Amino acid sequence: MAEEIWDDEVDPRIKGELERLNNASHQINLLEKDHEDAQEMFRLTLAESASHLKSLYDKLGKKVDQARPYYETLNQTEHVRFVIYWEKL
Repeated sequence: MAEEIWDDEVDPRIKGELERLNNASHQINLLEKDHEDAQEMFRLTLAESASHLKSLYDKLGKKVDQARPYYETLNQTEHVRFVIYWEKL
């Protein structure tokens, strides 16, 4: 009896939906692969950037420490300007 079920032809509507499902699954797999590649590229870029920044800091460390208060104050000033601007609206 079980063999009779498998011998029947698949309903064309189901066959069409299965094809759509297979195509969607394939597209998902491709997108997942692209995502994994992008994550790997991001990790490599991040590692290279961190290494580059460390070498710059090793080279310019004292100057960076001397300039830090200026840039922190500048950042705070811009933040306050932004907050004031949006409060006026």
